[in-house]
Amino acid sequence: MKLSILFFSAFISLIGCSDVPNDETIVQDIIFTWDNDPFDDSSGTVTETVDGITVTVTAPLSNHKHSVGFMDIVDADGNSNNNVVVSFHQETSIKFTFSKPVHVISIVAMSGENRDITYTFLPLEDGNVSFTKNLTRGKTVAAATVDFNWTLITSFTVTSSYTLFGFDFLVVSNPNATVL
Repeated sequence: MKLSILFFSAFISLIGCSDVPNDETIVQDIIFTWDNDPFDDSSGTVTETVDGITVTVTAPLSNHKHSVGFMDIVDADGNSNNNVVVSFHQETSIKFTFSKPVHVISIVAMSGENRDITYTFLPLEDGNVSFTKNLTRGKTVAAATVDFNWTLITSFTVTSSYTLFGFDFLVVSNPNATVL
C-alpha cells in the first residue's frame, strides 16, 4: 500500500511538471483578405473583422474625394486571390488601425501600374522598426510580401512614392489568445 501511494504521488508530480505551462498563449495567424465587401462609401474606409480583431484602413481626403477603397484584382503577380485595399486620387499614404493591439507579421504590397514604387511602413508604437520595400516594374501589377514581426501594434502608416498602390493578405496574430 505504501509503495502504491508513493508511486501515485510520483506520477502526480510528473504530471504537474508538464512542458506546457497552464498559461501558455497560442499565437494563431489572422489573415485579412478584404473579401466581404469591406468598403464604406459614406466614411471612405475599408473595414474588416476576423476572429474578433477589426482593422480599419483610411487615407486623407483628396479634393473632397475618398482616397481609399478596394477593388477586385486578378492574380497580382500570383500574390492576390481577389479583393485588395487600394489608395488612389493622388494620395501617397494609407493608415491601418486595429481595434486592439496585435502582432503584425506580414502584408502583400502591390504597385498599381507598370512603374517602380517604394513603400515605407511606419508603426505607431516605439520599439518596432520601420521598413522600406521597393517593387520594380516589369509586370502590370508588381507585388511582394513584406515581413514585419512587429509586436503590440495598434496602427501603422504606409507611404508610397506613387499614388496608385494596394495591399492584400495582411497577417497578424492576437497576443491575447489563450489555451482553453
